[in-house]
Amino acid sequence: MTIKHPIQPPVVDKNGHVRFKENPIINWMLEKGEKGEKFDLITIARQGFDRVHYDQFNQLIGYSLSAYPGSEDIRSIAFAMYDSGKSEQDTKIEYYEKKISDIKDGLRVVFEDAFDGYEDLEAEEQP
Repeated sequence: MTIKHPIQPPVVDKNGHVRFKENPIINWMLEKGEKGEKFDLITIARQGFDRVHYDQFNQLIGYSLSAYPGSEDIRSIAFAMYDSGKSEQDTKIEYYEKKISDIKDGLRVVFEDAFDGYEDLEAEEQP
């Protein structure tokens, strides 16, 4: 299955034009390239760009999923998309529903331990 690229969100610039949202890393690279300055991935990583832009950049350059330096959620979702052939949206829904279910299960255990016997007390209070 071929995964389609997401559409970059539209934004309004300072002149009132609707444009695609820019990625500051790409702009930085273009500026450096225009000046003839050399850089590599380590130089880019040291610039302090926001994680969301760095994650997008790594995806655009085809970074290996197994060595992906970004978010574990993105890596897990991408592997699940590849394995299932489902869309990003469907895969994210399944992924986050599973995470929420796991959190609920974990909290249920904590509350059962913390309030052991709570159900018995509640039953005694009812007439």
